[in-house]
Amino acid sequence: MKANCDCTLCHYALRTDIEQVFVRNREWLGIFQVRSRIHWGWCSWEFFLKVWMQMMIDGLIIESFAPDSDEFPRYLLSRLAKRPGH
Repeated sequence: MKANCDCTLCHYALRTDIEQVFVRNREWLGIFQVRSRIHWGWCSWEFFLKVWMQMMIDGLIIESFAPDSDEFPRYLLSRLAKRPGH
């Protein structure tokens, strides 16, 4: 990957890396926890955030706040969320 390349392939590669973090951990995680678990040497924080926000807009990442009054939001991959009644 080229550093901070804004092509479709690089967006997809980073999105796949982010998804795999949730698949491996199947829990609510903070954005910094996710970022620390991927190989991100080739992308800047701005690029990571751009892909992350697009995933939220597309409904792939769900945002919530921890019940223990944590001021930082937690996130989960939408397909890992329990559906109501299941």
